[in-house]
Amino acid sequence: PPIQILLDTRRDVPYAVAFNGIPGSNGGYIIARWNGERFDPSLPAPGKLSVAQALYDEKMDRFYATYARMGTFGLQVSNAEDCAEIADIPLERYPTALVLNPSTWHMWVVLPALGQAEPGDTLVRAYDTRTLGLAAEIILPERLGAATLDAANGLLYLASQRHGRV
Repeated sequence: PPIQILLDTRRDVPYAVAFNGIPGSNGGYIIARWNGERFDPSLPAPGKLSVAQALYDEKMDRFYATYARMGTFGLQVSNAEDCAEIADIPLERYPTALVLNPSTWHMWVVLPALGQAEPGDTLVRAYDTRTLGLAAEIILPERLGAATLDAANGLLYLASQRHGRV
C-alpha cells in the first residue's frame, strides 16, 4: 500500500510512494506513476530507491524526493514532464521531513542528528527552488522529526521527537 500520494497538478497524474516489493537489502520505497488502472513502477517516475518523502512543485514543475539508501542520503530534483533528474544534492543525515513554500521559493529539509542515544541537534535547511542553492541553515538543539508550513503567515512548524511538542 502507498505511504504517500502526490499529484502532478499540471498533468493531473497521481504518483504513489510505496514499497517496491523486493524483500531484503534491495527493498525500499519507490515512486510509481498511475497508468489509468494502477500505480505502475515500469513507467518513468521521479526519485531513487529508498525514497523517504516526495513533493511536487507546480510553480517550478518539478518533483523533490529525499532518500536514504545504505548509509547515503540525498535530495533528488526531477523535471516533472519527463521525470529526468535535474540534481542530486547529497545530505549528511537522514531526512525526516520535507516541506515546500512556493510563495517564498523555499524547500525546507529537516535533518536530525544520527543515532538514538543522544538528544543531538537538528539541521533545518532551506533550499532556493529556483537555483537549488542553500538559502538558510538553522541548527536547533533538539531532535526534530516532522514539519509543516503555514504559508499564509510565513511560519514553519517543527515537531520534537523526544518531547512531543511543536
